[in-house]
Amino acid sequence: MRGALSCAIAALSFVSPAAFAATPAYDFQASEPVKDKPTVALASDRAYVYLRSAAAIPIYLVREPEGADLAAYDRFRAAALAEAREKYAKKLAAYQAEVKQAKSAPVGTYGVVPSLKDVEPTAENFEATPFYMLSKVAIGPLNRFAKGSGGESAYLHALKPGTYRLYGAIAETGNAITGTCLCMGSVRFTARAGEVVDMGRVLMDAGPGISAGDVMKAALTFGLAGKPKGKSAIDAEGLALEPATAAMPVDPRLAALKVRAADFRPSGKLPNYYGLRIDRLPAIAGVMRYERDRIVDLTVAK
Repeated sequence: MRGALSCAIAALSFVSPAAFAATPAYDFQASEPVKDKPTVALASDRAYVYLRSAAAIPIYLVREPEGADLAAYDRFRAAALAEAREKYAKKLAAYQAEVKQAKSAPVGTYGVVPSLKDVEPTAENFEATPFYMLSKVAIGPLNRFAKGSGGESAYLHALKPGTYRLYGAIAETGNAITGTCLCMGSVRFTARAGEVVDMGRVLMDAGPGISAGDVMKAALTFGLAGKPKGKSAIDAEGLALEPATAAMPVDPRLAALKVRAADFRPSGKLPNYYGLRIDRLPAIAGVMRYERDRIVDLTVAK
């Protein structure tokens, strides 16, 4: 029974993480880019994600809760609720003082007008930072593992082992978050300890004569809805994913390591936590397709 966790994950939160007071002591995120160095060594307790793109891009993953995460989130939420109740007690005392002062004002004079009474936070109505906002993994556009001519880029990112969802093309700049959320349909995959999971190639395109760099600028400025004119196979979505194949080149530095193609499966819809433009990942052969707004799982027959 994890009702509190389910409610928190399901709740829409159109605010930045900084708006939530409590800071988790447990590291839900624990991720960092692997630096562009001559050799690469994998830590046995870490998982790694590898992906390619035609330009420097921001990719946002979120990890699904499992195991120790559930107990840690319960502790985090309990601490956040206790902090919220302390603040409420102070606000309630101030409100009661204002009410008392207003009642003591002489008839016919302008007294203090009490502010609106806050709702008391309880275990049932309190909304802590949703788990997916704590377990986020921001990859790119900086800290590329490899870069080639014309902006060709590759990213290698270390993270906690677990199941991840592709949440969108989202960039964090200071306290600002911009981009597009794939809230209406995306994929999940498993990242195992001591392995590199190959996500394949991320495609961002807007049509003939429009580069991935142009789309990237539009994504950071206006969200992908700000794309220049142009039509292509993925123009409606602007972001697509080409799963890894045997023919897709892998950085030579990873040749001696255990690299495995991502086992993509369709993932359900998620809330638009940051209030960004909403989109969905285009259909992927053998993985998923859509019937209007319904996601059809094509991996069941595998």
